[in-house]
Amino acid sequence: PLTPTRPVRFRAISLGFKEDETMIGNQIRVAREALKLSQHKLAVRLGVTAPAVHCWETGKRKPNGHNLLMLMKVLKIKLIV
Repeated sequence: PLTPTRPVRFRAISLGFKEDETMIGNQIRVAREALKLSQHKLAVRLGVTAPAVHCWETGKRKPNGHNLLMLMKVLKIKLIV
């Protein structure tokens, strides 16, 4: 299982716009759950709304550059795109 003290490394392969968003969303969800954070708690740490986190995780939206960097820091992950 994933531990919150070790960085988690994910690889995103370019399959197309919608597929990339869903893949990134799944990576965010898995890392968030590994740290036992709710969408609301993650949103508070990032300074965004819980619906924004939900949209990222479901692939409806993609986090902007700033939020992506904050996600990597808070979730202790490295996204390789």
